[in-house]
Amino acid sequence: MKAHHFIAAYDVLFGNNFRFHTEGYYQRLLNVPVSTDINSSYAYINDLQGFGNRALWFDGKGKNVGVDISFEKIFQQGTFFLLGGSVFNSTYEKNSKAYSTQYNSRFSASFIGGKEWQAGEKGVFQLGGKLLLNGAQPISPLATVQDGYSRLPTLDETKPFSLNTKTYFRPDIRFAYRHNGTKSAYTIALDVQNFAKMKNIDGTRRDYDPTTNKWVDWVQSSIVPVISFQIDFH
Repeated sequence: MKAHHFIAAYDVLFGNNFRFHTEGYYQRLLNVPVSTDINSSYAYINDLQGFGNRALWFDGKGKNVGVDISFEKIFQQGTFFLLGGSVFNSTYEKNSKAYSTQYNSRFSASFIGGKEWQAGEKGVFQLGGKLLLNGAQPISPLATVQDGYSRLPTLDETKPFSLNTKTYFRPDIRFAYRHNGTKSAYTIALDVQNFAKMKNIDGTRRDYDPTTNKWVDWVQSSIVPVISFQIDFH
């Protein structure tokens, strides 16, 4: 597989603390491995992991177009943040037909930031947060007729990635205390992932429910608290 990249970027610095960055890009993919079956829309670039399990030839194409924007406050006086966003379109071609790729969620945005407070001569309290927002993940519709002996759903390959899950949103928060010694330092922290208990769909897997005779989407983990203790030696 080959790829041609074209990128144009622009940076602006505001004083010593802030930075604005924008970037437009165009990527053209060539010789993408696709199924030799003329009736199949399968392309290997949509596999998240593992190996291809069908006959392939290098006749497919692909295209990624988008704009990235970020605004950053460099760490100073105990505060920093980074806000970023992207809008894009990701497609591939097989048999002269264009389809969305599995990654074509259309937009993505994130925010990460933190604040520190001095606690005595050697201690520091830390508060941090992270927000993740992604467009709905494309998934393929189920075929009208299902293989009752298969552990995986039979997909309608005439309409690949033409449906969407719900928009993904996950907020995380972090509380920490760091003590700086002469020869070592330790940090004790509480990280709470998805503290709002958002029910995000995992579009990469579905399970068959024999009681309803339907395939059910997986839901990712709800709130996940993580307590950690770390020692650093100077």
